Amino acid sequence: MFFEPGFLGTAAPLYLDLATCYFFILPFLILYSISYAIKKQYKKHFISQFIIIAITLVVVVIFELGLRLDGGFGKYSQDSSYDYVFLLIYLLAHIVLAVLTLSYWTYFVFTSYKAYKAGDLEKKHKQKGRYVFLLILLTSLTGLSFYVLLFI
Repeated sequence: MFFEPGFLGTAAPLYLDLATCYFFILPFLILYSISYAIKKQYKKHFISQFIIIAITLVVVVIFELGLRLDGGFGKYSQDSSYDYVFLLIYLLAHIVLAVLTLSYWTYFVFTSYKAYKAGDLEKKHKQKGRYVFLLILLTSLTGLSFYVLLFI
Protein backbone atom coordinates (compact mmCIF):
# COMPACT_ATOMS: atom_id res chain seq x y z
CA MET A 1 0.00 0.00 0.00
CA PHE A 2 2.67 2.53 1.00
CA PHE A 3 4.63 1.76 -2.16
CA GLU A 4 1.69 2.07 -4.53
CA PRO A 5 1.37 5.34 -6.48
CA GLY A 6 0.22 8.15 -4.22
CA PHE A 7 -2.63 10.62 -4.49
CA LEU A 8 -0.79 13.63 -5.96
CA GLY A 9 -0.99 12.30 -9.52
CA THR A 10 2.72 11.55 -9.94
CA ALA A 11 4.71 8.33 -10.00
CA ALA A 12 5.74 8.93 -6.38
CA PRO A 13 4.62 6.28 -3.90
CA LEU A 14 2.02 6.99 -1.23
CA TYR A 15 4.53 7.40 1.60
CA LEU A 16 6.34 10.14 -0.36
CA ASP A 17 3.08 11.94 -1.12
CA LEU A 18 2.15 11.83 2.56
CA ALA A 19 5.57 13.12 3.63
CA THR A 20 5.47 15.82 0.95
CA CYS A 21 2.07 17.04 2.13
CA TYR A 22 3.24 17.07 5.74
CA PHE A 23 6.34 19.08 4.94
CA PHE A 24 4.20 21.47 2.91
CA ILE A 25 2.02 22.24 5.95
CA LEU A 26 4.86 22.12 8.53
CA PRO A 27 5.80 25.82 8.29
CA PHE A 28 2.13 26.72 8.78
CA LEU A 29 1.93 24.48 11.85
CA ILE A 30 5.01 26.21 13.24
CA LEU A 31 3.48 29.63 12.60
CA TYR A 32 0.32 28.53 14.41
CA SER A 33 2.45 27.41 17.36
CA ILE A 34 4.29 30.73 17.33
CA SER A 35 0.95 32.53 17.48
CA TYR A 36 0.48 31.04 20.97
CA ALA A 37 3.75 32.61 22.11
CA ILE A 38 2.74 35.96 20.61
CA LYS A 39 -0.50 35.75 22.65
CA LYS A 40 1.63 34.88 25.70
CA GLN A 41 0.06 31.41 25.87
CA TYR A 42 3.45 29.86 26.52
CA LYS A 43 2.21 26.49 27.76
CA LYS A 44 0.24 25.97 24.53
CA HIS A 45 3.28 27.12 22.56
CA PHE A 46 5.55 24.54 24.18
CA ILE A 47 2.99 21.73 23.98
CA SER A 48 2.36 22.44 20.30
CA GLN A 49 6.10 22.54 19.61
CA PHE A 50 6.58 19.15 21.27
CA ILE A 51 3.65 17.67 19.34
CA ILE A 52 4.86 19.09 16.02
CA ILE A 53 8.42 17.90 16.50
CA ALA A 54 7.20 14.42 17.56
CA ILE A 55 5.00 14.15 14.45
CA THR A 56 7.89 15.40 12.34
CA LEU A 57 10.20 12.72 13.72
CA VAL A 58 7.59 10.02 12.98
CA VAL A 59 7.16 11.32 9.42
CA VAL A 60 10.95 11.38 8.92
CA VAL A 61 11.25 7.77 10.14
CA ILE A 62 8.42 6.62 7.84
CA PHE A 63 10.02 8.54 4.97
CA GLU A 64 13.48 7.06 5.59
CA LEU A 65 12.18 3.51 5.99
CA GLY A 66 10.07 3.80 2.86
CA LEU A 67 12.98 5.22 0.93
CA ARG A 68 15.31 2.40 1.98
CA LEU A 69 12.76 -0.34 1.32
CA ASP A 70 11.64 1.02 -2.06
CA GLY A 71 14.99 1.51 -3.78
CA GLY A 72 15.74 5.08 -2.77
CA PHE A 73 17.29 7.90 -4.70
CA GLY A 74 18.83 5.67 -7.37
CA LYS A 75 15.44 4.30 -8.33
CA TYR A 76 13.62 7.63 -8.31
CA SER A 77 16.32 9.59 -10.13
CA GLN A 78 16.20 7.23 -13.14
CA ASP A 79 12.92 8.67 -14.41
CA SER A 80 13.78 12.32 -13.78
CA SER A 81 14.58 14.56 -16.71
CA TYR A 82 17.29 16.25 -14.63
CA ASP A 83 20.96 15.32 -14.63
CA TYR A 84 21.91 12.69 -12.05
CA VAL A 85 24.90 14.68 -10.73
CA PHE A 86 22.76 17.80 -10.29
CA LEU A 87 20.14 15.78 -8.43
CA LEU A 88 22.78 14.15 -6.24
CA ILE A 89 24.36 17.49 -5.29
CA TYR A 90 20.91 18.95 -4.60
CA LEU A 91 20.03 15.91 -2.48
CA LEU A 92 23.24 16.15 -0.45
CA ALA A 93 22.65 19.86 0.19
CA HIS A 94 19.07 19.11 1.26
CA ILE A 95 20.20 16.30 3.57
CA VAL A 96 22.80 18.51 5.26
CA LEU A 97 20.22 21.28 5.72
CA ALA A 98 17.58 18.83 7.00
CA VAL A 99 19.89 17.17 9.53
CA LEU A 100 21.14 20.52 10.83
CA THR A 101 17.60 21.88 11.01
CA LEU A 102 16.12 18.91 12.85
CA SER A 103 19.08 18.75 15.24
CA TYR A 104 19.01 22.46 16.06
CA TRP A 105 15.21 22.57 16.28
CA THR A 106 15.15 19.62 18.70
CA TYR A 107 17.92 21.15 20.80
CA PHE A 108 16.18 24.54 20.77
CA VAL A 109 12.80 23.13 21.85
CA PHE A 110 14.19 21.14 24.76
CA THR A 111 16.65 23.75 26.03
CA SER A 112 14.05 26.50 25.72
CA TYR A 113 11.51 24.49 27.68
CA LYS A 114 14.07 23.74 30.38
CA ALA A 115 15.05 27.41 30.59
CA TYR A 116 11.39 28.48 30.69
CA LYS A 117 10.65 26.11 33.57
CA ALA A 118 13.66 27.53 35.44
CA GLY A 119 12.45 31.08 34.74
CA ASP A 120 15.56 31.75 32.72
CA LEU A 121 14.38 32.00 29.12
CA GLU A 122 16.89 34.24 27.39
CA LYS A 123 15.92 37.43 25.62
CA LYS A 124 17.27 36.09 22.33
CA HIS A 125 14.71 33.27 22.27
CA LYS A 126 12.50 35.15 19.81
CA GLN A 127 15.44 35.81 17.48
CA LYS A 128 16.63 32.19 17.69
CA GLY A 129 13.06 31.03 17.09
CA ARG A 130 12.92 33.05 13.89
CA TYR A 131 16.18 31.44 12.80
CA VAL A 132 14.75 27.96 13.50
CA PHE A 133 11.60 28.84 11.56
CA LEU A 134 13.70 30.00 8.61
CA LEU A 135 15.64 26.71 8.68
CA ILE A 136 12.40 24.72 8.78
CA LEU A 137 10.98 26.77 5.92
CA LEU A 138 14.13 26.29 3.80
CA THR A 139 14.22 22.58 4.54
CA SER A 140 10.56 22.21 3.58
CA LEU A 141 11.05 24.21 0.38
CA THR A 142 14.13 22.25 -0.69
CA GLY A 143 12.36 18.96 0.04
CA LEU A 144 9.25 20.02 -1.87
CA SER A 145 11.30 21.22 -4.81
CA PHE A 146 13.25 17.94 -4.80
CA TYR A 147 9.93 16.09 -5.10
CA VAL A 148 9.14 18.30 -8.11
CA LEU A 149 12.55 17.60 -9.67
CA LEU A 150 12.05 13.86 -9.34
CA PHE A 151 8.39 13.39 -10.12
CA ILE A 152 6.96 16.34 -12.06
